[in-house]
Amino acid sequence: MELGLKGKQLFITGGSIGIGLGIARKMAEEGVEVAIGARNRERVDAAVRGIIEDFGVKAIGIGMDVTKPEEILEAIHAQHG
Repeated sequence: MELGLKGKQLFITGGSIGIGLGIARKMAEEGVEVAIGARNRERVDAAVRGIIEDFGVKAIGIGMDVTKPEEILEAIHAQHG
């Protein structure tokens, strides 16, 4: 399905497993660049590797806990320098 999203960017929390990962992968399939944030860094890294290998889009992983505001701010600043 072509959604016209190629080249767009998506930041998804909880994106290393389950529904979040499914959304990240579907968007990557459409050509969307994805950033995945989740607490488990190993799963984040595995999800990013799979997305890059399977879809060839830019993907990054961020180890973070969205219940901690300081980690949300760190993730934002890391992406926007």
